[in-house]
Amino acid sequence: MMDISDRPLRIFVFFPPINERTWTVLLPGAHKHLFRTEGLAVEFALNQAAAMKGRGRAVQVLKERISGSWIPVHF
Repeated sequence: MMDISDRPLRIFVFFPPINERTWTVLLPGAHKHLFRTEGLAVEFALNQAAAMKGRGRAVQVLKERISGSWIPVHF
């Protein structure tokens, strides 16, 4: 049986909603951060992932595409 601590932490980078320009990054624990560009959002997500990984947990960064599908962002 898999313990919840064995699952990777996930960081989500959401594509802006229609008629909006704000990228949203959702961290574990429902901590939400807003960014005006995709680059800033992804950079923040990757920095957070590196810090979490340094504490011994597996981390995944997933970015939403305009189609609504998710792609992994490798770091």
